[in-house]
Amino acid sequence: MYQDLLSALNAHPSLTIVALYGTIDPSFLASSTSVSLSKIVLKTIHHPSEPRESELHALFMRGLKTLSIRVEEAGSLSSSLPFSGMEELEVDQNCKEPASWLPHLVERQPHLKTIRFYGHFTNPDWGKHTYMLFPSRIFTALERESLAAVAVFTAYTLNRIESAVALEQWAVTQICLFILEAAGISAAKVAHSLLPRLPSLDLEMPRWGMKQSLATDKLVSTLVGLQFLRNLHLVNMHRHLLFPEGSEADPNEQTPGCLIANADMRRLTARLVRSLPSLEFVRIEDRGIDNDLEADLWSGWSLDVTYQAAQNRELEVIAEQLVYERN
Repeated sequence: MYQDLLSALNAHPSLTIVALYGTIDPSFLASSTSVSLSKIVLKTIHHPSEPRESELHALFMRGLKTLSIRVEEAGSLSSSLPFSGMEELEVDQNCKEPASWLPHLVERQPHLKTIRFYGHFTNPDWGKHTYMLFPSRIFTALERESLAAVAVFTAYTLNRIESAVALEQWAVTQICLFILEAAGISAAKVAHSLLPRLPSLDLEMPRWGMKQSLATDKLVSTLVGLQFLRNLHLVNMHRHLLFPEGSEADPNEQTPGCLIANADMRRLTARLVRSLPSLEFVRIEDRGIDNDLEADLWSGWSLDVTYQAAQNRELEVIAEQLVYERN
């Protein structure tokens, strides 16, 4: 069946690219080695949990392309793999000896634009090389400001500035901070002190368990100092925020929590956009549970909205997803 499908795709006169999203089906990719995969583009390959390196080599030799590879814990990636067109690479900090293969891989991948490092950065090999120094710099700064217990640095992104630039010269363009307590929001100022022109910032809070609410005034005043910030991503923050003007909830009605969170966070986003002229995109992700005690029912919900600031600083919704799940 897979061979017939691949043959039909290859024979189609006007079809040039077939993009595959989600998990790879090895049976599909490994079907008859005589069939070309030159029209197939994978969004992401997870390595080594998906095809082994020897299998990847065979698939790439048949013309398979991928936009992104995620190198997971204990994995490594040979620079000799014959893949082309890769634009993004994600690297778990616990992957196998990144310094032994990553620079060579970058040299052989001229289309590679972005490398994202994620994890807890406990690998002793981390920090020995220029492009790995940022985690130790921000950890040291957080400890100096007594913030290490209330804010955790979880990821950073490097971007290639010019096609020929060495990995050591790539720029840090995004960082992710996990805020454990309200005081941890000051970690954003620490990040700004290290990267004054930082264009992208992700802030995430735990779904439960914070002892103190974070005033939106404090959040706004902190972020306003990031004068070059263009992209902001806020995750699981609504339940931990204190809105001085009150929430959108109507005490006389059982308004679904998703709608309340959406309205409150839109209002906060509008304020941020007005206060920070450089800000162009804000993505809001949140989750929660609504309980109906009388009916003994609960409804889980999730919210994912991306706003763009127009020239007049009004908000435009460019992506929106509200999902409900009832027991």
